[in-house]
Amino acid sequence: MGIDTVRWFLERVAEYALSAVSAWEQFTATIGQIPRVFVNLSNGLAWPYLLSSLAFAWAVYVVAKRAGRLADGFFREFAFPARLYRHQSTLLDVRFAAIDIVLTFLFYVPIMTGLGMLGAKGMSWLLVGHLGWEPPRALSPTAIVMAAGGFAIALMGMHLRHLHIWLSYGRVFNRLFISPAHHQIHHSVDPRHWNKNFGSKLSIWDGLFGTHYQPRQPEVLRVGLLDAASREFETVWSLYTSPVARSVHTLVGLPERRI
Repeated sequence: MGIDTVRWFLERVAEYALSAVSAWEQFTATIGQIPRVFVNLSNGLAWPYLLSSLAFAWAVYVVAKRAGRLADGFFREFAFPARLYRHQSTLLDVRFAAIDIVLTFLFYVPIMTGLGMLGAKGMSWLLVGHLGWEPPRALSPTAIVMAAGGFAIALMGMHLRHLHIWLSYGRVFNRLFISPAHHQIHHSVDPRHWNKNFGSKLSIWDGLFGTHYQPRQPEVLRVGLLDAASREFETVWSLYTSPVARSVHTLVGLPERRI
């Protein structure tokens, strides 16, 4: 029964993975959803994310300004710095994002949607069918708290992790959530920071596996990759192919290292 269950699971994953490209109608429908990522403000979470992001950015701007850690004179320059948008790496990011969004909608979204549905069925079978747990109603206090908590974790942990201002959540909450200060350490070239703070939302996993680095105070950081040539990050093609080529080269060289 175990083998049949695994086979069924893998078949469902493959079905979801190819659902967006299995027929021309589904392909065109999937591609048609992409522009809505940027212009669909009718989504229930669009305005909360937009307004809360601006409010949080304003709060960080005020605190950093008063602490003397900010050179930008106006909030507009802080939130939308023109010098960054004109940078060559920003233009590369735009090209990469355009291709990445297409691939995300064609493959990642169907796979994760399918896995989410399978996971929901499994949790429902376990919690509701066998443990007798009754899920909260749509507007119950429990559902509201769960939704607000998920929203806060997504905003504070994932969307702000590349904030260019040092921001820590404090000694206690840093043990639970990834702050921008955590993720800045992750990109540092300092050997003390290598292989640290891998989490995107929660830092408890880094704590469990010994990769957690607690940012107690601002540090002078230089970000980048010391063992990679700059040409590997100059085109979208190299961004996709270089990691694969490096991995293959490493795997091919393993037998020689063992000898």
